[in-house]
Amino acid sequence: MEILTVNSIEEIDELIEFLTVVFSEFTVINDNTTYRKKELMESQFKEDSSFLMYIKEDNKIVAGLFAYTSKPTNSVILHIIGVLKDYRFKKYGSKLLDELYNRSKEKNYERIILTSKTENYDFYIKNSYRPVLTYVVFDKISQEEFDKLNKYNFEQTSYNVHDYKMDDKQKHCTRITYYVDYPKLEYLQYYNHLFENSSASYSFERILK
Repeated sequence: MEILTVNSIEEIDELIEFLTVVFSEFTVINDNTTYRKKELMESQFKEDSSFLMYIKEDNKIVAGLFAYTSKPTNSVILHIIGVLKDYRFKKYGSKLLDELYNRSKEKNYERIILTSKTENYDFYIKNSYRPVLTYVVFDKISQEEFDKLNKYNFEQTSYNVHDYKMDDKQKHCTRITYYVDYPKLEYLQYYNHLFENSSASYSFERILK
């Protein structure tokens, strides 16, 4: 089993066609979605094609991964990964994630970040990704106040307040992130009811050490 790297625009088209087949099981793929994915892939291909990879078997793509790099955060964003239905449970997905880890670390990125559907949570945790809860409040909330409200004793990973203008008024936005034991609905419900104009969501990350 060899992990191949996209090395032409034609292979990008082949990878997009594969991903369209895989994800048509779960959602409707329209032309606009396909166009945006191709644009993003082509942009990353020109910068560094290392993060467009796939596995072939029986003369067709059976597993593929597309990630793109974020220089401002020194991170790799895993955008999409998929395995054809008849080829699942052969650890192809885990092999692609391992290769993504190796390539990202080799290029001195700090972390890999991704979002996921609920049914894939266990897959990413099993592959050494930690669930992160991100909480955004459109107001200025102090660190001390968050500490008092952290009833689950989550490990905080970041805290940031920034100002912005809307309708000629100065407004505030507070963003805080925590590592959580598992991405439970209970935690989202708790944070979403703490303040008005707020939102909580999950992502996953793997630190590259």
